[in-house]
Amino acid sequence: MIRDVEDSRPYVLHIRAEHRRLRETLRRILDFFPGRAEPAAQSVPSQTQLADDLTALRDDLAHHFTEEESGGCLDEATARCPSLLPDVKAVEAQHPALLSALDRIIHQARSCEPVTKGEDLAHEFRQFAHTLQAHESAENRILGRAFGGEFDVDEVEP
Repeated sequence: MIRDVEDSRPYVLHIRAEHRRLRETLRRILDFFPGRAEPAAQSVPSQTQLADDLTALRDDLAHHFTEEESGGCLDEATARCPSLLPDVKAVEAQHPALLSALDRIIHQARSCEPVTKGEDLAHEFRQFAHTLQAHESAENRILGRAFGGEFDVDEVEP
């Protein structure tokens, strides 16, 4: 199948920007937890700020997933390459579980005692970040096959 690279350019640019923005958000949230590069003392966010950042990430992900599921890049990928439909369905099926996992983390962030459960929260979020990155990598493979070109991933170290 011959692909017109120029007509897929808006899809490529959009999804790369979305994935880059999500990676930056993951990095910022991961930096809140011990064991990562220590932020300056005056910039350490509060637990409330962490919960707010997690909620903003959840809102961004819900919007990102809705775009993908309703005429976005994944739909365009299957229109261009119908053999990708099973892969697209598998990736889309992960969306509810990802949002649910993040909902549990947000609940934990809002209700936990930082001293006693902070490490559990850090562990849960690191697992979530790893799972989300695997999900985004699967999307990138689909989009790379559909649109051609590289959808490289700058992974975040959990």
